[in-house]
Amino acid sequence: MKRIKNIEKCDFFYKLKRKLKDGIYTLEVALHNKLKRKRKNTASIERENKLNLLFYISLVTLPLLQVVVFYFYVNFNSFFLAFQEYNPVTLRYDWALWKNFDNIWFFVSREKTLLYCFRNSALSYVVTLFISLPLALLFSQYIYKKGPAGGFFKTVLFIPSIIPEMIMTTMFLYFADSFIPATVKGIFGKEIAGLLTQGNTTMLITLLCYSVFISFGGNIIMYSSTMSGIDKSLVEAAQLDGATQMQEFWHITIPMIYPTLSTFITVGVAGIFTHQLSLFSLFGADGNAYNEVWTIGYFLYSRTVYAGSANYPELAAYGLLMTIIAVPLVFTVRYLLSKFGPKTD
Repeated sequence: MKRIKNIEKCDFFYKLKRKLKDGIYTLEVALHNKLKRKRKNTASIERENKLNLLFYISLVTLPLLQVVVFYFYVNFNSFFLAFQEYNPVTLRYDWALWKNFDNIWFFVSREKTLLYCFRNSALSYVVTLFISLPLALLFSQYIYKKGPAGGFFKTVLFIPSIIPEMIMTTMFLYFADSFIPATVKGIFGKEIAGLLTQGNTTMLITLLCYSVFISFGGNIIMYSSTMSGIDKSLVEAAQLDGATQMQEFWHITIPMIYPTLSTFITVGVAGIFTHQLSLFSLFGADGNAYNEVWTIGYFLYSRTVYAGSANYPELAAYGLLMTIIAVPLVFTVRYLLSKFGPKTD
């Protein structure tokens, strides 16, 4: 009897030992599989990160290359080129210090072309600031408040912005030089010259009017889209307080869209030195437009198109002078707008 009990006892410990071994083995297998899966997941994550990095590099390489070549390199090269001159014997650029600036001063003192350019460019900005901008804001407010036929006006005014510029300028040339004279002759029996055939005040006013017209649609889309983001609770509170449409426009709409407005005004200051009044589209780059209506942008562009190696240093000097004038002017306007502009609070 005692022997049987000993056998049963030994069998119990044997089974317990086997269960412990099986449990430990199962645990080891589970841990091994878990570590294997973890290493596999880690390798998969590392591979995915590498692929994401390659994808990101492929996206940013070309833009970065363009910035480096067409911004940093071009501008630095232009800066040094302003103090050099082309040597036709060695076919290289040699240092000339202030020679190009002396040539510019000689040209300005003898010719009025550059003075016309500054006058017309500044006048274009003034017209944009005091005529085009207020009209665009008022029309944008009308569209934003969903006035009668507001969507129709929005579409019609935006059409010139999506039609190719060459088509628009061709239509405008016909309108100014053929349609207007024929209409005046048919109604009043008086012959007049085309509005764009003489370099006089009429031609300059016509170009300024066309500039306002061609930029009107884009400005309205921009301002009305910004206005649509104004918190409706502010407008409702103003209406409950009895504010009129003009009071709402002046005290709510303008302050709320002022960041966008100030940005466009500041960018417009820099545009003084690049705006062409559509002269290139109307008359080409040959300088066919009368000097009295040239702008700084058209002056530099028309000279650059047909420039050779010997002309680049002087053009670079022009660009450097324009930058010296434009940079402090832009920062001054930006400071004044931020200091004296309306506050949303």
